[in-house]
Parts: sequence; C-alpha cells; structure tokens
Amino acid sequence: GAIYLKDLSIESLAITPERLNNVLTKPVITPIVSFLSQVLSTKPVYKLNDNELEQALLKKTKPELIIENHKLVLDW
Repeated sequence: GAIYLKDLSIESLAITPERLNNVLTKPVITPIVSFLSQVLSTKPVYKLNDNELEQALLKKTKPELIIENHKLVLDW
C-alpha cells in the first residue's frame, strides 16, 4: 500500500557556470543523491489511503508499478 523509490539516479544535470560542474558534482551532488536514494528506499513517497474506496481497492489488487518513458504505469 505504499510507493518507495529504489535505485535513484540523476539522468541529466546542468550547472552554471560550467566551471563549477566538477567542483560540485562529485563532492556535493553525488553524496546528496546517494543519501536521498537511501532515505527514499526506506520511507514511502506515497501511501494509499484505506479510507478511500478507490485506493483501498487498488491496494487489494496489488498491481506492479513500472516506470515507462518517465511515467508511472500500473501493470496488472
């Protein structure tokens, strides 16, 4: 009944001015993404509400969640 994010990664990153790219990416951005990935794999980003009929039914059917073309897709 909850959605967790696993294997979080950055697909693209643009830092301006460009000279800061190497300065910020490895020492700052990489550890932040790693930390967020760890947190979001253990804390749900969304929980279904059992008090709402549609969400309760969705929880019972247990569809597989797939990301396709940057969209969340429910697969039964």
